[in-house]
Amino acid sequence: DTAVGVIVNEKFKVHSKKDVILSAGAIGSPQIMLLSGLGPREELESVGITCLKDMPHVGKHMEDHIASALRFSSKGNKDIGSVNDKKAEGFPGAFFSLYDYIFKGQGILSSSSYDGTLFYRSSNPPSDPGPDIQIGVFCSPGNTGLFEGNLKYKDNYLLKQNELYDDSEGFLLVPTLLHLRSRGEVRLKSVDPLAAPLIEPNYFDNNEDIQSGIEMLRKCLEIVKQHPLSDMVNPEPILPLDMIKKHGSSESDEFWEDFLRSYANTLYHPTSTLKIGKVVDERLRVYGIPNLRVIDASIMPHIISGNTNAPSIMIGEKGTDLIVEDYSLKQNVCNYDPPAKWLSFL
Repeated sequence: DTAVGVIVNEKFKVHSKKDVILSAGAIGSPQIMLLSGLGPREELESVGITCLKDMPHVGKHMEDHIASALRFSSKGNKDIGSVNDKKAEGFPGAFFSLYDYIFKGQGILSSSSYDGTLFYRSSNPPSDPGPDIQIGVFCSPGNTGLFEGNLKYKDNYLLKQNELYDDSEGFLLVPTLLHLRSRGEVRLKSVDPLAAPLIEPNYFDNNEDIQSGIEMLRKCLEIVKQHPLSDMVNPEPILPLDMIKKHGSSESDEFWEDFLRSYANTLYHPTSTLKIGKVVDERLRVYGIPNLRVIDASIMPHIISGNTNAPSIMIGEKGTDLIVEDYSLKQNVCNYDPPAKWLSFL
């Protein structure tokens, strides 16, 4: 079996003279391989696809980052420099925000809203070297759209709706588990290539992930009690009413486990579903299928301790180098010098 091209639809087919490059991401790439008959035999046959090559690791070993969000409000809604909707609204707000930024180098335009982060190793880290916890500091209090839209929090999550006004003051701590012990998978639901695959992340399938998650949440509570934050914000985050009623308080590990299982969310950093050493070799060639390579985050042996964007770009660059080497191609380098007047402007 040799990769010779791509069937886009019934009328459009693309043929390749050399390699077919699969670069659809850690969800899309295994889906395409499964649709092509490359994957676990029993799973393929269960949805009516003829297995061309039994490859048990296709779509398996998925790793991801999972995070929670804790919102802390300022004491008395005092202005602590939060990036909120009202500060740049309309002509006056936009004008003064621009003035603050140009002449003083401050104000909401000087902030990306994601202004700080910390990495550390938990008391029970996995075998991966480096940090296994990240806590992001967002200088934004969040609003109803963020909590109910992006984070999918329930209506009863908010203790005080007035703390979500557009001019509210506060900030978010976003603790993230970087190296889950739990592993997910990608499978097919049907033979329809336009149908979304079945994604089973299996978050918190391993109880040690729960213990690390509880520890990182308690670390956030510890951080806000330190000076000078303790002078500016209330030490208790806004928490879900139903869980407070269920557990009586937020003191117990049972409360925080319930919180994690109910409100933790993916950061959309899936990797390792076609991992190197299992599905592809060291030159990113699929085992047993000549002329087929995978060049995206799915080939990572393990997820990294941070965002996956830059490593994915690196994988693309390295994959290009491997193809150039294997086919003795001449690599063109663009040497462009911008006009001097552009440089003087910059």
